[in-house]
Amino acid sequence: MIDTIAPEAPARNGRVRTFLRGVAAFVLGGLTSMELLALIVGFVAVMGLLWASDAVAPESLVTEPWLRSAWVLSVVAVVRPLTWIPYAAVFVGLDRLVAWVGPDVRPWRRRLLSHAGTLMVLFGCVGLVFLLVSSAYRWTLSALGFVAGTVSIVDLGTATGRWTPHAVAALAAAFVLIRPVVPPVGLDLDLAARPFLGFVGGGRGRFDKALTIAAAVVAVAAGTAAWWLSRRG
Repeated sequence: MIDTIAPEAPARNGRVRTFLRGVAAFVLGGLTSMELLALIVGFVAVMGLLWASDAVAPESLVTEPWLRSAWVLSVVAVVRPLTWIPYAAVFVGLDRLVAWVGPDVRPWRRRLLSHAGTLMVLFGCVGLVFLLVSSAYRWTLSALGFVAGTVSIVDLGTATGRWTPHAVAALAAAFVLIRPVVPPVGLDLDLAARPFLGFVGGGRGRFDKALTIAAAVVAVAAGTAAWWLSRRG
């Protein structure tokens, strides 16, 4: 009798490995620039339609906690290439230093050490600021609470927010997806070379193109609806 089950095991293991690699690549790399751009365009288009239709109070589009968080994260997503500079500069310096000190160290180990050293340097700088500036810790928590929607603009700098598990999880997810501090990292633990405004290759690039087209359709539809409502009024 021919065994028809055994040959399926390697294929199943291959699919699981491919899935796990995809998850790891997504966690290490976060959202691409075009994915963030598409989401921002869709968000701004919907907000513009709500403002033009008077469906909600105009001020609520900014004062509503979750909408305020979305606006702030949109700005962070746009300027994140600038906020990557400190991490990238320290990482590249440490990577070259480790390569010079230990030329026989495997690349993935060298990069892992460089990432660990970079995090230690940045955490050390932040800790030093907290020690030297008494209000820095309060302002940091207050700013993060403002981003998370738990601190109002009136209480910015004085209140530290309500750090519930949901707020912590949402902020952690935003850091992973948007990556405002740590640049995208590849599976080889090197800094991922992604275009700032352009599509990546492979299936991810095809998905980004489809998402960009969908965002453009939403923007055109929302703009047309807003124009029609303004003419009607």
